[in-house]
Amino acid sequence: MRSIKILALLSLATVSLVANAQFSQPWTPNAKGFTTRIPNCSTPYGLPGMAVDDFVCPSTITLTKLVYWGNVSGAGQLTKPVYVSIYPNTAGACFPDLSTPLYTACLTPSNVAWVGTDCLGRRVFRFKTLLTGGFTATGSTQYWLQISENDSTSLTPNADDFKWCGHFGIVGCPAAQISPTGVTVQPLIGCSLNCDLAFRIG
Repeated sequence: MRSIKILALLSLATVSLVANAQFSQPWTPNAKGFTTRIPNCSTPYGLPGMAVDDFVCPSTITLTKLVYWGNVSGAGQLTKPVYVSIYPNTAGACFPDLSTPLYTACLTPSNVAWVGTDCLGRRVFRFKTLLTGGFTATGSTQYWLQISENDSTSLTPNADDFKWCGHFGIVGCPAAQISPTGVTVQPLIGCSLNCDLAFRIG
């Protein structure tokens, strides 16, 4: 009962972000979650690797809010920080330029709500957080977003306590999983369908 009350308190005030989102690619029931886990917020390319997806804003604006969808291993993981980074696109390719991150932060969700169940029977939660300091995106410019579990503060080190859930279908470039050795899974396939990753930014 206590955990339900905590979730109710954490799930307030997501409507304004939906209305003001510059890019919206929400979770599609019943898309599953994908591994995106790094050792800590100072090691964004560590094992087992990160997941990324692209976005474009229609106009130049300072982005301050982020919503994302994911699975967790337990209730204690719901308020754990995630690593967030934004990269430019590699010229002439559908892939992020990992050499020049434009924004990096370890962010703790301020609102959490249970929204459904994925094709593997796992609960899916919607997380909301503020982008500390903001990020000014140039209109019509392609960027890549990374959201990764910070393994150093998670419930179970060396295990997936958070997975970033999918959005059925591909918008723009296919989402990818990237390991430290550069091995890439692109596109992502979940529940027998091609997937992007689920998030809103605004």
